[in-house]
Amino acid sequence: MSAKSVRRLAAIMFTDIVGYSALTQSDESQALVVLERHNRLLRPLFRKFKGREVKTMGDSFLVEFSNCLDATDCAIEIQKFLHDYNVSSKEDWKIKLRIGIHQGDVIDKRGDIFGDTVNIASRIQPLAEPEGVCISDQVYYQIKNKVDYTFERLEHPEQKNIKFPTSVYKVVMPWQSKRGEDRGKIDAAASVPDRKRIAVLPFTNISPDPNDEYFADGMTEELISTLSKIRGLKVIARTSVMGYKRTGLRKINEVANELGVGTILEGSVRKAGDRLRITAQLIDCASSNHIWSESYNREMKDVFLIQSDISETVAEALKVKLLAQERESIETASTHNMESYSFYLKGRALLHSRERKSILDAKEQFEQAIRLDAFFAQAYAGLADTLLLLYAAGYENDRDTPERAKALASKALELNPNFAEAHCSLAMLLNMFDHKFEQAEREFKTAIALNPSYATAHHWYSIFLVEEGRLEEGMKEAFLAEEADPLTSPLLVNLAYLLENVGRLHEAFERIEKLSKIDLRAYYYASGYYYLFNGDFQRALDYLEREIQLTDPQFRIASDFYFHGCYYALTGQKDKASECIKKLEQLPEEQFPRNRKPLIIAEIYELEGDMDNCFEWLEGASGDYPTAVVLRGYPSWRNIREDPRFDALIKKIRTEN
Repeated sequence: MSAKSVRRLAAIMFTDIVGYSALTQSDESQALVVLERHNRLLRPLFRKFKGREVKTMGDSFLVEFSNCLDATDCAIEIQKFLHDYNVSSKEDWKIKLRIGIHQGDVIDKRGDIFGDTVNIASRIQPLAEPEGVCISDQVYYQIKNKVDYTFERLEHPEQKNIKFPTSVYKVVMPWQSKRGEDRGKIDAAASVPDRKRIAVLPFTNISPDPNDEYFADGMTEELISTLSKIRGLKVIARTSVMGYKRTGLRKINEVANELGVGTILEGSVRKAGDRLRITAQLIDCASSNHIWSESYNREMKDVFLIQSDISETVAEALKVKLLAQERESIETASTHNMESYSFYLKGRALLHSRERKSILDAKEQFEQAIRLDAFFAQAYAGLADTLLLLYAAGYENDRDTPERAKALASKALELNPNFAEAHCSLAMLLNMFDHKFEQAEREFKTAIALNPSYATAHHWYSIFLVEEGRLEEGMKEAFLAEEADPLTSPLLVNLAYLLENVGRLHEAFERIEKLSKIDLRAYYYASGYYYLFNGDFQRALDYLEREIQLTDPQFRIASDFYFHGCYYALTGQKDKASECIKKLEQLPEEQFPRNRKPLIIAEIYELEGDMDNCFEWLEGASGDYPTAVVLRGYPSWRNIREDPRFDALIKKIRTEN
C-alpha cells in the first residue's frame, strides 16, 4: 500500500435515480433539471447524518459513513423525504431512488475509496425497489435492533461478479407494509377536504372600465376579511389566492389540493357608475358541484349589504352557526362614504406590491380616504401598515415614522376595538420599536382571538416568540400561518428557516421548493441561506448572487457587499470580509438605511468570530430597529448568545424601554 493510501472500516451507500437513462434519451434538458434538483435535495441530508460525499457518477452518489446506523438512518430519511416530495410534485418533477448500503474495509486514495466493500454496495443498490433501501447482512446485524422498521430477507439476490455474495435485506418502508396500508387509510381519511376550510378566489372584473379592476380585487379582499370574522370557518388569506389571478383558469381540484380547502367561493364584479352587478357561487371541491349561487344588482352604497349577505349565506350553506357578535360585526358597514371606500380599496390593492412607488401611492390613497371619512378605522390601519412597510424596507428613514404608525393603529382601535388587523399592527410596532414585549404579546393574542384565520398575526407572533427564545411556540404559530396562507413567500421563508435550524431539513426544503413556483427572489434568498449555513458555500453564493440581481436597484450594492461579506466570513477570508464591511460603512443612507446598517455589519463580524466588533455594532443598534433584540431566539446566531455581553445587552434594551 502506498503512503498515500489509508485502509479503514466504513459503511458505504450507493444511490441511483430510477429511469434516469431513459429520461436523458427522451428529454436531455429536463433530465439535467431533475439531476440538479436531486443533487440539491440530497446533499444536506448526507451532511445531517455525517456522511461524506465521495463522488457523483452521473445520477448516482457514492457516500461514506463512519457507522451503519448513520448510513441507514440517512437512507430512510432520504426515501421518506422524496416520497412526500413526490406525492405533492408534478409528474416530471418526481425523483425516485434505489439505495444500497454495505459495510467493510475500504482503501482511501486521495479522497476516493476502493475495494470489495464499494463493489458490493454498488451491486446491492439495484436490488432495491424504487423508493426502497437494501442493506447487506453486515449492516443488518449492526442496526436491526436500533431502527424502528421491519426488514425482509431477499431470496437469492443476484450479485454479478461478486465472488462471495452476501445476504441482502430490504428495509420495509411505511408505504410498502401493512402498516403503510393502514397509514394510507389514515392519510386518505385526512385528505378528505374540510368544507369549512374555504378559499375566496379573485373575483373577475367585467366592468366596462378596466381601471375598475381594483374594485374586483377589493371585493375579493373584503369578502375574505368578512368571512374571517366567522370563527367556524378557516379562510385562506388573500396573498395565497391572488396568485390564481395571474395563472388564469385552473381546475377546482387542483386549487383545492394546492390550498388544502374543501370549498371555493368565486364570482365576478361589474361596476358601471354607481351601479353594481355582483355574482357569487360556492363550490364543493370534492364533487365540483355548486352548493349555492346568487346575483346581486344593487347600487354602490349597498356593497356592504352584499358582502354581509354573501358571508351569512356561506355560513348557512356550510352549517356554521353565527354568533350574535359575529353577525353584528359582519353587518356593520366600515364607512358610509363610498368615495372614501374606493380610495381605501385602491390603497389596499397597491399595498400588496412591495415596490417603493406602489407603497407611496398606497399612502396617498389611505390619506385621501381618511380626509373624506375621519371615522374610517380600516383606512387608519392601512396607513399605519404603509408607514411600517416604508420604514422596515428602508424607504423611509424618519425616526418619527414608527411613532406616527403607532398613533394611527391606536386611532383605528379607538374607532373599532375589535379590529384584529390593527391589534396586530400595534403589536408589531410595540415589539420592534418600543420593546414593550408583554404589551406586544397581549396585542398579538387579541388579534388572533378576534380573527383566527389572520395569517399575518400568526406569522408576526411566530417571529416575536422565536425572538423571545420560545422556539417551540414560535414553530406552532408559523405552521398556523402557513395553514391560513400556504402560498405566501415571507411565511414560507420564515418557516423554512425555523425548520432548518431545528434539523428538519427535508421539511425546510419542501418550503423552499414551493417558493420556486411563487416567488423567484425569495427562492434564491432562502436557498442561499440554506446552503450558507449547511456548509455548501459556493452553491450558497450562486443563489445569493441571483437574488441580488432581483433586488431593488436602490439597495442592490448594499446587498452585494452584505452577501459576499457573509460568504467571506464563513469561508475564513477575513481580509475580504473586512473590505465588504468597509464598503458597507461608506454607503450613503439612501443606499444603505441607517436603521438597517448596525445589525447587518454585526452579523458579518459574528460569522467570522469577531465578537468585540460585533457587540460594538449591536450596542449602536440597541436604540433603533432592527436591534439586538431580534437575535434572542434565532439559532443562526450561534456564537452570540454564549457571550455574557449578550444578556447584558438585552437587559439594557429592556431597561431603557
